[in-house]
Amino acid sequence: MMFVGLTGVACAIITACETSVQGDEQWSSREFVPAEPLATVEPTLAPAPTASPAPAMTLDQMKSSALDVLYQAADSGNPLMLANAIEAMKAYPDGIRPIVRRGLVAENRGVRFVSAMVVGELQLKDMQPLVEPLMLDESDSVRAAAMYAKQQFGANVDLSPLATMLRSESAEVKGNAAFVLGELGEPSAIPMLRQSMGRGLARESTTRARIVDLQIAEALVKLGADQHLDGIRSALFSPAEQAELILLACQICGDLEVRGAVADLHNLANRTGDRELPPEVRLAAALALARIDASSAPINVPLGYATDDRPDLRAQAAVALGATGSRQTLPALRTLMSDSSEAVRVSAAGGILQIR
Repeated sequence: MMFVGLTGVACAIITACETSVQGDEQWSSREFVPAEPLATVEPTLAPAPTASPAPAMTLDQMKSSALDVLYQAADSGNPLMLANAIEAMKAYPDGIRPIVRRGLVAENRGVRFVSAMVVGELQLKDMQPLVEPLMLDESDSVRAAAMYAKQQFGANVDLSPLATMLRSESAEVKGNAAFVLGELGEPSAIPMLRQSMGRGLARESTTRARIVDLQIAEALVKLGADQHLDGIRSALFSPAEQAELILLACQICGDLEVRGAVADLHNLANRTGDRELPPEVRLAAALALARIDASSAPINVPLGYATDDRPDLRAQAAVALGATGSRQTLPALRTLMSDSSEAVRVSAAGGILQIR
């Protein structure tokens, strides 16, 4: 989504790059920017605290503390934290309903989108009365998510508006429509997805248009058109000044578990010296590798950024550590769950919930 395409933490940070849910600016379920959007939430780049070692805790106790962190974040009034908490709580569906209810009626359309997608993904059928009004939402993206949720409930839904959204001149609407079509799993959508690639978006930047084309390629692969994997993998080699394309390609490779990209992802994550890539790219590649094969994920990469001065990198590191599912990451995640940054605490809490 995160978001996260939601992904994946769609929201929990894929982190310094996922969906923007601040204000009324344009956002997408697969929106990447090379800057540090979390800094707009918490501008003080405070280093991770250096407290004395905490008493030992069992995994169950740590997960209980993680849930407390996520519920507190949902109560904070910050829409980005609410969206991230909802994404993180997918690993604990028994406790997600209270914050999903809040998200479905949130003022921010990004939060409503994430909430509706999660409700559909987890098939929370008791949420249908709150999803129904979103079918008439003012946001095309939210309506698309509501269609997905209702379809997952087994309802008979008219999905034809998605074809119109796919022809939109808005990158947000077009990208989210493609994402939803991929999640719906209906191969009959392949022709119109192919037809929409490389078209429209005349008012958008070239990079943003390419991001949408990657979203469309991802949807096509989900529907069985594997030949579009080549375009996704080639984006891993985009110029450094187009880092957002590399980030998105990493995320998609992880979400689709593209084993053919493992060598390239290891190269992106592990380069050092003059060839070392920006931290965001290294962490995105490490996260993708954890999702493809957690046993071979380069844990040293996120561990190296877990104490970075930048909170967005600490948060991204927490997401990558949690994705490994390894208890080896628990000491670092526990420390990050006490971080001075709320975004980092939320990401670490979500990571702890994924530990087996």
